[in-house]
Amino acid sequence: MRTKARREKLSDAIVLLGRTMAAVLDALAPYLIQTIKDTVEDEVRVLLGVSGDIQKLGKKMWKMEA
Repeated sequence: MRTKARREKLSDAIVLLGRTMAAVLDALAPYLIQTIKDTVEDEVRVLLGVSGDIQKLGKKMWKMEA
């Protein structure tokens, strides 16, 4: 009988832990998604900026050659 009670307590504790972990993940997910989105946007801006700078440099080089 003691073993059954211990198993039930352990099972209840595992369920509670699982619910707690799910709540923490639910709270963190929007923050992590926004952080990743912001980071990607910043990187794309940097890459596009570099690309634009390279194009401007190319145009200047053509003008200098002419």
